[in-house]
Amino acid sequence: MPCIPFRLPDGTSGIVCTRDRRTERRCSVDSCRAPSGYQCDFPVSRGKTCDRHLCAAHAREIAPDVHYCPRHFDVWNAYRDAGGIKRDQIDAAPLEQLKLP
Repeated sequence: MPCIPFRLPDGTSGIVCTRDRRTERRCSVDSCRAPSGYQCDFPVSRGKTCDRHLCAAHAREIAPDVHYCPRHFDVWNAYRDAGGIKRDQIDAAPLEQLKLP
């Protein structure tokens, strides 16, 4: 049973719980409540990804159907700019699938 907190303009707050309906996933970037259409695909451990929910404005596509959250996109750019990936591989595959020397 999903529950949604709310606050009225007069300061009154409460929680509304519903049955058999899942709430729509929202973007997890601070102060953004847009509907989520993506999840962060940045590898965080063996076989696991970040999975933060992201809206279209905050999802950063680094390859076809591979998106990173803004934080991991910055990590990716720093790694790439430091020479961690050969130029011809940048848009070819997700980081975890690259065969680096």
